[in-house]
Amino acid sequence: MSDPARLEATLGRVSLQMASTLDLDEVLAEITRGLVRDLDAAMARVWLLRSGAQPYLKLAASAGL
Repeated sequence: MSDPARLEATLGRVSLQMASTLDLDEVLAEITRGLVRDLDAAMARVWLLRSGAQPYLKLAASAGL
């Protein structure tokens, strides 16, 4: 499969997953799994910025390695 077609297929699968649930953890987990599985990434991570008096990054999803 060519790179543009492969990317389009991956985005389609991720879009379906995002539309099938409202649970943020499930959506982010599917996105990271899809990046590793479909795009041959060694690792994918999503970090979220948590606000407050002391803002910090929190690992929200990870796949690979």
